[in-house]
Order: sequence, then C-alpha cells, then structure tokens
Amino acid sequence: MNLSQIVNQYSDKYLPHLSADIVIFGYKNDALHCLLLQFGDRWFLPGGHIEKNEDVGNAAERIVEARTSLQRKFLHFFNVFGNGERTFSEDFKRIFQAKGLEIDQNHPMLDRYVTLGYIALVEMDSVTPKVGSFDDDIAWHPVNDLPAMVGDHEQIIRNAQEYLVGLNEYSPVGHHLLPEYFTMPQLHKLNQTITGRDLDRSRFQKKMLALDIYKRHDEITTSVRDGIRIFIPMMEKIPSNADKAIKKVISRRKTTKVLAEAPWSPTLTPEAQHSLINSLLELASSAPYHYKSAERYKRGDLTSTLPFRAYTLNANNCRILADRLHEVQPPAGKIMNMLWAAEAMIVISWLPDVFGEQPEVREMEPVPFTGNLRNMEHIAAASAAIQNILLGATAAGHPSYWSSGGTLRQKEARTLLGIPMDEIFLGCLFVFPEDALERGVDVKLGKLRTEGKELSSWSKSIEL
Repeated sequence: MNLSQIVNQYSDKYLPHLSADIVIFGYKNDALHCLLLQFGDRWFLPGGHIEKNEDVGNAAERIVEARTSLQRKFLHFFNVFGNGERTFSEDFKRIFQAKGLEIDQNHPMLDRYVTLGYIALVEMDSVTPKVGSFDDDIAWHPVNDLPAMVGDHEQIIRNAQEYLVGLNEYSPVGHHLLPEYFTMPQLHKLNQTITGRDLDRSRFQKKMLALDIYKRHDEITTSVRDGIRIFIPMMEKIPSNADKAIKKVISRRKTTKVLAEAPWSPTLTPEAQHSLINSLLELASSAPYHYKSAERYKRGDLTSTLPFRAYTLNANNCRILADRLHEVQPPAGKIMNMLWAAEAMIVISWLPDVFGEQPEVREMEPVPFTGNLRNMEHIAAASAAIQNILLGATAAGHPSYWSSGGTLRQKEARTLLGIPMDEIFLGCLFVFPEDALERGVDVKLGKLRTEGKELSSWSKSIEL
C-alpha cells in the first residue's frame, strides 16, 4: 500500500492515533546494530499503523516481515511511548511535500500518536532489508553511532537497549542474534556487548550450560590463542526446551541469606542495576489478579489497579539505608548485613480492602484486616508477584532472600522509605551479586527448604 492510499483509507482502516514501532536489533563485528529507515535527512524506526480488526502482535509481526523478509524471529513487546506532545506532523508534511502529495491540515495523521514499542532480534546475515514505497533508504546502523533521528525514536532505541539488558539477564535471548551454530566464546562476547560489562568467562559458561537451552554440536572450529591452535566446540540452540529450563529454574531457587561484614562495592553498574530491577518488576506485574485495588491507593504516580506495590532500592541506596538504620529502633540486626551485600532490594506491600471510617494518620498497619474474598485474592496476587521476582533473580544467576523486613516494618523506617502505613508490609526481597556465594562470607540457607516436601504429606488426590 502506498502513502496516498494510507492517507485516504486511514479513518476506515486503522485505529486512530496508535502505531507500533519495532527496534530491530542485529549483531555484527562485536556491536549491536539497528535497522532504520530514511526519509530525507532523517531516520525512523520501522513502524506502522494497526488495522481495526488486527491483533497488535500480528501488526508488529507484519511490520518486521515487511522490512526483513523474515517469518520466524524473536519479537517482544517492551514499552508504550505516549508523551502528551508526541506528534510527527511537521515530519509527515515534509515527507508528503517531497513525494509531491498533499495532506489536509486537519488529517488525524497529523495529530498526537501513541506507539507500542517492540524489540525484534534477528541474525543480520539472514535479513534482506526491503525499502518501502515511501522510504528513501533502509540500512543497519550501530546503536552507539546513530544518525539524526526523528522525534523520540532515538529515545525508544535507548529504552529498548536498556530493556534488552534486563530481559537477557533473566531469560537469555541474545542467541537469537547469532547464527544457528556458534561457539561459547561468541556467545560470551555477545553477552558482554549487550550488558556493556566484562563477564567472567568460566562462570558465564557454567551458567549458560546449566540452563539446558544450548547443546554442543558435533562440528569443531579452530582458533589461535597466544600462538597455540585450540579447538572450540560449536554450540546450537535447543528448540522447544523452555519447559525444561523453567523447571530447572524453579528447582534451583532457594532462600540464600548473604551476610556481609562491611559494605560491598556493587558488581553491576547503576544502569545494569536499574535494568535488573525493572526486569524483575516486569515479571511481578505478570502475576494474575481478580480484583482491582481500592481507589484510595492511587497516589501520585502509583495509580495501578494492581493489589500490591513495589518500592525499590539500588545498591547505593541500600548502603545509605543501612547507615540510617543505626538511628532506627528496634535494631536492624541482619537486615543491615544484607543491605551491605545487596545489588538491589525490593519491598512488596499489599493493599487491603478496609471498611468504615479510616484514621487520617496511622501508627500501625491495618492489622487485623478484613478476611474477605477480595483480600484473600489480593494476598494470592501479591504472593505470585513475589514468587515471580524470586524465580527471575534465580534465572539471572543472582542469589536472593525473602525477608519479613524486621525493623523496616516499623513506622520510623517506613517513613524514611516513603511507604504509607495503610499498606501492609509483606516483606522485602534482597538480590545479591552473582558471585556472592564465592566470597567466603556468612551464608545461611532456608531452614525449611527440605522439610515437608513429600507430596503425599500435603496433597490429596480426590476421586468422585
């Protein structure tokens, strides 16, 4: 469909003011690349409108296939971009003028757009970029050397790049950028490129092989290192093995209390900590819930209907909190030691339904709470969110510990953290460095990890 047809059929064919933009990542010469379209002197992300009766995911797949000729690829939704002033009216006008076309000044295409951002991961050599009917060019560009781009498209790419770091941490997906067969050193280099940091080669290989999503291939490649020819086994992806990988993560998850004797230096950059936290919160938000939280809990930016809230601290803020807890009663105890070790801490509260007149200022949580069905559903949803975070941390290789919070539950500490007293403090999750268990510090495993696990002791099959 050409540009003139899109304009003429816009109101009848497409959802108004909504689009999908795809950040198509490739990997070559040890660098991430992005596939971009050129109109005049500016570059755009591949994108398009969504038809009125079309699934959003299908629209994204259609756009990628139109630009890459690929029918099979990794495609993942990552964010919505909808700034109140997000419009491309001037850019559209320039394009139409360059193409010798006219567009009415009141046409809805010139109004504000909200776009759904998707990440696509492709193997660059398998892609045949296709120029559309109204682009001047289509080309790969290194993400660290982008050309002049229209509107917020560079921001979308940066957001996608940051999201990819977190996504690849808890669910390795970077291999979609590699050929069908590759070496472990190539996978290691790719992951260093994605994360922007050095990764211990031995620990990385052990982590990848433990996932059971790669296997050694019969083919052997050779390389020369320090003048010596070495033989490197080729690897390949194991298809349709996600269920096995998930079961392995669940079985590996264990409560691990890491007690540092003094503040540790973080192993992750602040950006990587942010990506890790956000990736875990994305998993938490996937928890099912049946009832919306009460309107009273919509405060400031926290307006979600989810029946729980998360309050997060990166490593630096964990250390600051540890310092300030010296002044809080009761004593922080082992909470202090875990704050010294943590790369991140996530506090989870749940939002109880309460009835009758409530105090304007609370000295304690609304306990006991009303034991109705809605509150039981709320607790179940918050519990599922917590489990998702724990599994995500395990999949990313980070030991973690779930604590009831101790002194952090008290009003003085909650005021310091900005956690309202009418929310019930479920506890906090500490995420420790990947190498925490190798540092020779005091590590305590969960006391009940092996107790009561016999299926017949807690489950019963019902026959009617």
